[in-house]
Amino acid sequence: MLPRIAIPVPHSTDPAYAERAFPQYAHAVEMAGGDPVRIPLDQSPTEVMKLIGRSDAVLLPGSKADIDPAKREAALRAGAAAAYDPADPNARKALFKATGGVFGAVDFVGSDGSLAFAAGSLAKGGKVVVTGLLGGTYTTPIAMFPLRVFTIEGTMTGTLDEANEMMALARSGKIPPVPIIERPLSTAQASLDDLRGGRVVGRVVLVP
Repeated sequence: MLPRIAIPVPHSTDPAYAERAFPQYAHAVEMAGGDPVRIPLDQSPTEVMKLIGRSDAVLLPGSKADIDPAKREAALRAGAAAAYDPADPNARKALFKATGGVFGAVDFVGSDGSLAFAAGSLAKGGKVVVTGLLGGTYTTPIAMFPLRVFTIEGTMTGTLDEANEMMALARSGKIPPVPIIERPLSTAQASLDDLRGGRVVGRVVLVP
């Protein structure tokens, strides 16, 4: 039997977004060998907990876009050299003035807007790696690829060796840890509401 992976419907109060985003998460679970279980957040907390309780794990989707100033401040406190608001029309200009463009960017959202900002921030010869699953359409003149010599690459998971390398790097203390908030399992609905509302900085771990 395939492991059942509960997926709370992203932004259940925005049906158009939910219908566009949910299939991407479900497909990722299926590709990884799991059985996606749709968890509609418009049900009662009791019903949500019953559905989650019958699953083997929970995949928490990302939110639409993260342009929260508090999140950028948290990134700076964690050691980021700079943080830009992609909604600011002058952000790309400021980034290029400070860096001359970046040679690598990771798009954790995977929307047309986030990918356009990431690709537009690249220096000549740079690469964007897309791992987000929000969805959308990205277009650019074909001539830009040879003229700017840039690459757009997608990825879902890495290799076991890469995972071990990443864990060794995290254990070495060379990168600051992601803030972890432990909450009892009974707060699952409230935690999902906080995640959906953009009130979570870092990660929430539900414990029995």
